[in-house]
Amino acid sequence: MKDLKLKSCSLVLENIRRHADGTVAAALRKGLWVLAGLSATVVMAQETNWPQRPVKIIVPYAAGGSSDSLGRLISVGLTESLKQPFVIENKGGAGGMIGSQQVSKSAPDGYNLVISGVASHVIGPSENPKTYDPIKDFTHIAMLGGPPIVLAVNAQLPITDLKSFMAYAKANP
Repeated sequence: MKDLKLKSCSLVLENIRRHADGTVAAALRKGLWVLAGLSATVVMAQETNWPQRPVKIIVPYAAGGSSDSLGRLISVGLTESLKQPFVIENKGGAGGMIGSQQVSKSAPDGYNLVISGVASHVIGPSENPKTYDPIKDFTHIAMLGGPPIVLAVNAQLPITDLKSFMAYAKANP
């Protein structure tokens, strides 16, 4: 399982590198389809009669954000692969802890998944340790992405990339 997780992540990263010409969103979409397919294969290999009914993917944040969009992309691939609906349910509040807590208390039958992140599985539980334990109460099965953190400048500056930024910074101390 660990090897499959590493392979899934490396396939996604390789796909992003191949499309480094500015179409990162397209590369991420393709990588997520690969990841969804691999995840479905693992699940089917473990229990061939799953799923027998719709599966909920809890997004512990408001609709319209990046976690919601990511969940919807993944749900389409899983629905097509496994021939059962994977339904997004947004359960926002308390920095993602309300939705995550719902999944931590759900039956361990594979019909409730959660898209988690730093807020709901690191910061929140460290502030409120009685809600759930992100290590004991969950098995984190796939790395779906990372937060996009970029360095940006005013568009009117003569800077187009990091190299021109360095040149500009040296010329204009």
